[in-house]
Amino acid sequence: MRFLCHTATLLGVAFLFILTSCNLASSRREKLEPFDEKRQMEAPLDYLTEEISDDPTDPELHFMQARLLKEKGNYRKALESVNRAIQLNQEESKYYMLQSGVYADAHNWKNALKAGLRAQALGHQEVELYELLAESEVELGNTAGANKFINTIIQLDPQNKKVLYLKGVNAYNALDTLQAIKHLERATKEDSGRTDAFEYLARIYLAQHKPEKAKENIEAGLRLNPSEGDLQFLFASYLREEGDLEGAKKAIQVLLGYNPDFVEAHYELAKLFASQRQYDSSAAHIEKILSINSNDISARMLAADNLFARRRLREAREAYEKIVELEPENLQAQEKLGQVKRSQRRIYLQRLAADSIAAQKAADSTQNLQQQPSNLPKPIIPNTPFIRPKAFPQRDFVPNPE
Repeated sequence: MRFLCHTATLLGVAFLFILTSCNLASSRREKLEPFDEKRQMEAPLDYLTEEISDDPTDPELHFMQARLLKEKGNYRKALESVNRAIQLNQEESKYYMLQSGVYADAHNWKNALKAGLRAQALGHQEVELYELLAESEVELGNTAGANKFINTIIQLDPQNKKVLYLKGVNAYNALDTLQAIKHLERATKEDSGRTDAFEYLARIYLAQHKPEKAKENIEAGLRLNPSEGDLQFLFASYLREEGDLEGAKKAIQVLLGYNPDFVEAHYELAKLFASQRQYDSSAAHIEKILSINSNDISARMLAADNLFARRRLREAREAYEKIVELEPENLQAQEKLGQVKRSQRRIYLQRLAADSIAAQKAADSTQNLQQQPSNLPKPIIPNTPFIRPKAFPQRDFVPNPE
């Protein structure tokens, strides 16, 4: 009997173990459901967001999320994610490497350089890092620092094609036009995907007053990438200088077709419309900018300038006052605010003077009327005594009897 009880107990324990194992397996399967490969491929950001909500302290998840956001061009969110990864693990060089890349894509070269140097200090030695460091130094105009990293790239990868572009821009910064053209033209042939090489060549030819060669390079770059912002802006500048304002507007509108929230494109279009005194069209693009960033000072300045140009002084004054409130050190806004106030005072004094002159004229007119001799004929007063007509005989006064 004792044996049977013991056996039953063992069977019960085994059954509970199997049941528990099944529950754990079921639980594990439920937890692993988000890892579905098809879903991961179709919506990787959603997948990572769910994983982060399950485990917010895993820096690798934030790192992967930042990398995806960078690829999509959402640099602000990408920075938030990679910064979170760094907060969780400050000793991982690849996190700083990615941070540097995000800053570079956003053209924040100072922070790109800072993050890249941190990655280097943590032992990151990939060629891609030195390309980022060299490009950051080039964009910041530090020719000596750029040369140092360019030489490192050549040592690590003698066939590196990006070096041609970096050398060309570094020579451009050093005002060595011949070397710049030499390296950049080689870059357009050997590293044809680099539209920025065409951009710098176009800038050089524009400075040399060779508009046809400049246009040739701009169009070549745009054929490779019509959505390239810097080239489209340069093309718009070229067309504006040529007097083709409609063509300039069209070039920028192409960019908005690729990215409707491209703030710089809206700003350039707003300026072009304002230059043609199409202030309502300009205001529409300014409103779009402020809907994205209500504190955009450049957009607010342009809106205030437009109001000032239209002589809507009260609204212009309020607009400049808001800018000074947001940015007290903005000397341009302070100067424009002073101009508006002087214009308002001048108009006030002009109206005061006009009212005073009108009042004086009215007073003078009244006085002249009073002093002016009448044109009516003077009555004829006879020299003979007045004789009452017989029809109205004079009656003796008879007092009322009491």
